[in-house]
Amino acid sequence: MLTAANRRSLVDNTIDSIRAAILAGTWPIGARVPTETELASLLAVSRNTVREAVSALAHSGLLEVRQGDGTYVRSQTDATALPRVLSEASPDERLDLWRALDETLARLAAERRDFEDIARIATAIDEMFESMKIGSTAGRDLRRFHSSVADAAHNKAFSALYRIILSSISTLSPSGQNLLEAESDAGAVVSTQDEYQALLDAIIGQSPQDAARAARHLVDRFVTAVAGPQAEDPSPPS
Repeated sequence: MLTAANRRSLVDNTIDSIRAAILAGTWPIGARVPTETELASLLAVSRNTVREAVSALAHSGLLEVRQGDGTYVRSQTDATALPRVLSEASPDERLDLWRALDETLARLAAERRDFEDIARIATAIDEMFESMKIGSTAGRDLRRFHSSVADAAHNKAFSALYRIILSSISTLSPSGQNLLEAESDAGAVVSTQDEYQALLDAIIGQSPQDAARAARHLVDRFVTAVAGPQAEDPSPPS
């Protein structure tokens, strides 16, 4: 059922209203949705607002605009749902998700890794700390390290999800600074090379429990750094 849009943002609210109707099954896949004029009347907005909303929903894959024919429901799965939910989640919620996913992927990486995976992870660690030595921000290398561990789990769905999570972590700083880069600013590395190596060693040794523990420690160190000096500094994994 459609509900009239309020004034928060006419286009955004119109998108939300039409999306909700699609996901609720108001129009099944393949069905033709009401015309711009009809939607504008139902939602109490202008046709231009409806046109922008429909364009956005077509871009996200929910609708298909057929020139001269109308607009049809293409899917009831919103490809933008996860990024939108993450953008609305609190910093603590996103960090909780990152921690849980890191542990799971580290455990799977220890079980499934091959020699190429090990080489990629080792290279990411070496390049990150080499960048630090020359006073360069190593954020790209840090993201490569985390992504390499994720890829070693050999699960495409997990890898894709993990990259979305990493992108969401970069928006946590009030100043807009990428926090993954903040962790690795020259002279301010949160975790030592030995701590990163501990995760790699656990993956090489095919020890899922140790790998999960080491991964959690790295994220906890990061969270401590973000929280500030008042947060308790986690002890290294034993």
